[in-house]
Amino acid sequence: MNWLEITLELPADKIESVNHLFFDIGSGVSIENPASAPSRAVVKGYLPDEAGADKKLSLLRHRVAAVLGPSARVRVAVVDDEDWLTYWRRSYKPFRVGERLVVRPPWEEYAALPGDVVIDMEPGLAFGCGTHPTTAACMELLERHVRDGQRVFDVGTGTGILAIVAAKLGAKEVWAVDNDPIAVRVARENVERNGVAGRVRVSEGHLLDATRGKADVVTANIVAEVVSFMAPQVCFRLHKGGLFITGGVHHAKQRMVEEAFSHAGLRKLEELRSGDWVALAGVKE
Repeated sequence: MNWLEITLELPADKIESVNHLFFDIGSGVSIENPASAPSRAVVKGYLPDEAGADKKLSLLRHRVAAVLGPSARVRVAVVDDEDWLTYWRRSYKPFRVGERLVVRPPWEEYAALPGDVVIDMEPGLAFGCGTHPTTAACMELLERHVRDGQRVFDVGTGTGILAIVAAKLGAKEVWAVDNDPIAVRVARENVERNGVAGRVRVSEGHLLDATRGKADVVTANIVAEVVSFMAPQVCFRLHKGGLFITGGVHHAKQRMVEEAFSHAGLRKLEELRSGDWVALAGVKE
């Protein structure tokens, strides 16, 4: 499969203004700050070269022009899988989330500090390597709330990062589910890489259909519409006092998700905001 490499050069102080535009069309983001021009930055993203990509690019160009002005130039080039993976390997560096979590690509060295919980992540061709603000926010909420011995369901697991975080924070049993067979393969590889295969079960399935029983925590870093749709089922499948931790919520749709929580029997416990994105934790009363 080929990929569309999207490149945008812009003032460094405008990075936060355009990051979410890339995420909104389904692209991850990497940022380069040229040493020769520290006030400038280069933002790059990638989209599969498939049906619907032209529409996404048109939307991105329109919104970039609205933020940066009509002179802003979005450049697009076609690259193959090997070039795409090579670029991400070069740009994906260790980074910290919350107080203790550190995400480290396996090809990078990292000297762990006392108390660090290190997650080795190979993004492969799946979504969710911790760089999206809602993925990071979900990780931080898991860090705050997961306790030893709990049972966790991770819906739309992608690379498996949230499931792995839950296991490394002490969850005794984690069910990780995705409807994309590529994501299932990548998640299984990452679970093995992190030494938690004995506690994390990765399955292909639709939402909660591939899980059994009840959980202490359900996490879903998907989109607001799906989070709202599944809220009643999640509440039914949670133990009393259990948490539904959700990401992928644009601030414009936060009220919709909060209303869905309320109608399902979940009380909003906490929210984390990063730019235009919100992660929410709801508790079953």
